[in-house]
Amino acid sequence: MIDTGTGIAEEEIERVCDRFYRCAGTPGQGSGLGLAIALRVAQRHYATLDVKNRADVSGLSVSLHGLRALTRPATKELANVR
Repeated sequence: MIDTGTGIAEEEIERVCDRFYRCAGTPGQGSGLGLAIALRVAQRHYATLDVKNRADVSGLSVSLHGLRALTRPATKELANVR
């Protein structure tokens, strides 16, 4: 995911995945849980979430790495999830 916002101050980038953390001066509403939830989901799937400011233009880049495909047949419980 990429955006074209102002990015995140370098001194805050390590905290943006903390639960309930919102960067100083963040406009709008929110609970500070979005990236925290995304990180926990990635970790449960043995993947990593990379959050960094874009180098070429302003904005933020969030990447998911290491997500693996399911290698065994889906169980009945998984097949019935909708």
